[in-house]
Amino acid sequence: MSLRHVTLHQLRIFTVLARHLNMTRAARELHQTPAALSIQIKQLAEYAGAPLYEQVGKKLFLTASGEAVERAGRDILRRLESLTQELDAHRNVERGLLRLAIITTAEYFAPRLVGAFCQEYPGIEVRLEIVNRDSILERLKQNLDDLYIMGQVPEGFPGTAYPFLDNPIVLIAPADHPLTRASAIAPERIGEESFILREEGSGTRMTAENFFRERGIHCGCA
Repeated sequence: MSLRHVTLHQLRIFTVLARHLNMTRAARELHQTPAALSIQIKQLAEYAGAPLYEQVGKKLFLTASGEAVERAGRDILRRLESLTQELDAHRNVERGLLRLAIITTAEYFAPRLVGAFCQEYPGIEVRLEIVNRDSILERLKQNLDDLYIMGQVPEGFPGTAYPFLDNPIVLIAPADHPLTRASAIAPERIGEESFILREEGSGTRMTAENFFRERGIHCGCA
């Protein structure tokens, strides 16, 4: 007995035969000859190690082993059909799970994008994580998510990045600050001011620090 050699084709043939209990009608449905069906069923019986049906006159009757194989065959074919439908649904983006991680600055616009996505694809469950840049890089390293939204793509990024939105960084100062009346401000002049920035590991802070570092300007950042 070696059921590992059983094929789906043989199971499909036998389930059709079990429904008709007639070799000719089963062959007609499967567009094969009765002789071809008989060969496949004989081989299936050899794999099962027992006769699958007995013939009394012109009538066929399933044996206990045949009934067991027929039940298992129907279950396997039904599960295969269900799997096919599920995979088709995934390809058609009808249902599934989307794991999304975004940097904290994206929380001001990402929920609107996620909301629109969920309306268009109600069968997709979205799990959203909002973290700073260091945390999102760690999640990326561990491959915890399907999609990431961040301001700057890290060097050696193993995936594919698509820019889709401008993310300008601007200075905010009191309305009576002298620089608010200037039309053009040199980076060196900006470097004379003191700044309150995001925490260490934030992409916004890294961008600001890189801006001054590339120009050789010392920045009083807190």
